[in-house]
Amino acid sequence: MKKYGIGVNVGNTGRVEERSNTGSTTLRYDNPNSRGMNFIKFDGIEVRDGTTYLIDAKRNVPHWNKSAMKNLEKTFRRINEAKLQNPEIKVIYEFPNEKAKIKFTDWLDKNPKYKKTIDEIRIRPEK
Repeated sequence: MKKYGIGVNVGNTGRVEERSNTGSTTLRYDNPNSRGMNFIKFDGIEVRDGTTYLIDAKRNVPHWNKSAMKNLEKTFRRINEAKLQNPEIKVIYEFPNEKAKIKFTDWLDKNPKYKKTIDEIRIRPEK
């Protein structure tokens, strides 16, 4: 397994990359699925007290759509694998309002195996 770290060197595996042309942040990792992507895209990055948080800004969780929720579970499995390889990385899910946040936390209550996937759930700060 590679040693993973933080950086902005585009093209290095095992790093958090900020791409100015797309405005996205990616976390690279060794995907055990050889046909799968070796990165996960996030919407932002925040460093607090020496800890790096990758931010995924959500509008809502499609709790009404079983197929979409299965895709969310696949994403969570990928995030879990990436976090195993990058234990210093934390993940934040941001929602635009309390209602959307509650829908997500209600889903997590029914799917407790994913509770440790997301380290912080919050309402998106006002700009």
